[in-house]
Amino acid sequence: MVKGVTRSGFEFEAAEDIANDMELFEALSDLDGGDYSALVPVCRIVLGTQKKALYEHLRKQYGKVPIDKVYEEITDIFGALKDGKKS
Repeated sequence: MVKGVTRSGFEFEAAEDIANDMELFEALSDLDGGDYSALVPVCRIVLGTQKKALYEHLRKQYGKVPIDKVYEEITDIFGALKDGKKS
């Protein structure tokens, strides 16, 4: 498992091999193609049950769950996965 903290302070844990997931790859491809609705399955696959915690974390800061902030958090998480910060 990889543990980390995003720039906004969200603490997460993700499987080291999460990037080796075809469904995630498809969702990321859709997201890269401009389909921001693909952010939903990306969050579900990467965060699992932590998705709700991320949304609550952002809601406390912004009063809602801004799409662009979710995207930033996911980007931070992928950065940590790339760095391989294992627990």
